Amino acid sequence: MELQIRLFKSVILSFFIIIIFTAGIFSQDLVQKFDGINFTINGNTSYAPFNGGQNNARYQLIDIDGDNDFDLFTFDNDTTLYFYKNTGTPQNASFKLITTQFQNLNFKNWFYFVDIDIDNDFDLFTGGDLQTIKYYKNTGSTSLPAYTLITEELRTNTDTVIYSESNSVPVFCDIDGDGDKDFFTGQALGTIVYYENIGNGSNFSFKFITDFWQNLLIISPALNERHGANSIEFTDIDADNDFDLFWGDLFSKGIYFIRNNGTPANPNVAIVDSVYPHNSSFISQGYNSTRFADIDADGDKDLFISVLYSSQNQNNFAFYRNNGTAAAANFARITDNYLVNVDVGGNSNIVFTDIDNDNDKDLIIGNDIPAKLTLFRNTGTVFSPSFNLEIDSIPLRSAPFNYTYAPAFADIDNDGDLDLFLGSYIKDSLWFFRNTGSSANYVFTYAGTGQAERDRFNGSKQRSGIC
Repeated sequence: MELQIRLFKSVILSFFIIIIFTAGIFSQDLVQKFDGINFTINGNTSYAPFNGGQNNARYQLIDIDGDNDFDLFTFDNDTTLYFYKNTGTPQNASFKLITTQFQNLNFKNWFYFVDIDIDNDFDLFTGGDLQTIKYYKNTGSTSLPAYTLITEELRTNTDTVIYSESNSVPVFCDIDGDGDKDFFTGQALGTIVYYENIGNGSNFSFKFITDFWQNLLIISPALNERHGANSIEFTDIDADNDFDLFWGDLFSKGIYFIRNNGTPANPNVAIVDSVYPHNSSFISQGYNSTRFADIDADGDKDLFISVLYSSQNQNNFAFYRNNGTAAAANFARITDNYLVNVDVGGNSNIVFTDIDNDNDKDLIIGNDIPAKLTLFRNTGTVFSPSFNLEIDSIPLRSAPFNYTYAPAFADIDNDGDLDLFLGSYIKDSLWFFRNTGSSANYVFTYAGTGQAERDRFNGSKQRSGIC
């Protein structure tokens, strides 16, 4: 009886200790930080190593704060709007992630900033529920925007709901040269729907004109001549005062360049290229989205490309510098990772361990498809870490699977170096790689699969092991 009482008191005491301890933890003010520890990727410092990565983001570059340089907004599958402030200069952009939830805006599928009411600040249109369009008016100022939701269903002048297909990325453009922005949205059929802005000044009003603008029909050269979701962008790429069209199709690995051979008031477009830019073509898994901005303030438009095809979820924000002129673009491909993200793909699993036996913690990240282990070596110290991308994919000898790596390290055989255990989603979930190298020069060789046997409630022992 005395033993039971002591045991009961011990349990109660332990319970209150746990409660007090956890209460202390949860009372702490935790603030998410996007930087503060140096990460270097291919010789470049990451702007925001802890931004969570980008999978298939939509981007737009605008001067949201009126300081004469381009800021950056991104919108990804997590449905929140990221804001990167340009802390550099008009000639040398440098982006700092300010928030992953810009003004707590909530929307779906796409966004587009445009001064729709001609009051010299950027308003916002976004995707809504059931493929509708939301309109947020900027009720702030040029330097300090504030967004107020005006409508969740943008409508035409005849009070008909305007729809934009959920998988397409629409655009606003003054295609008829009358001083206000018209609206264009693509269809899975491979055509464009055109709504003319028949309003004036601050009172915009959209009139449906056609769902087959300029008789354009984009059918990709893929098998069975498919067409699908698309991302469209207008810009005057040849400085002839009219807007040319750029089109990324779900089933096209390249970018269509559709030149406007008409006038500012009367467009007349024709397909010129399907693998733009022709001198340095961008080829991906498909569904490429273009944006243009003079990011270096040299008087011509540079090119940014993001990949919206879901299977290409890293190295998918390309930057092409325009080394030509405003009238004759000449694009040079600079990088496929413009934000220098610490981005190894989806479903990342991280572990810190001293992989090279130099008395500081290195960072190893596993991911899903194609599964790999990425090594960021700590080139700093224990108290001042600095991580450098050293190996994009750590070699694994005779690895029997390639789907979702979740790493853990331990010197399981007590030979002075770290061995590797990998978890995965497949049937045998624990894989063992023995370090056949040394503590400073690791070589991971597949040695077996972890297995477990469980008897159902019969009181017998469970057995596990490496074989």
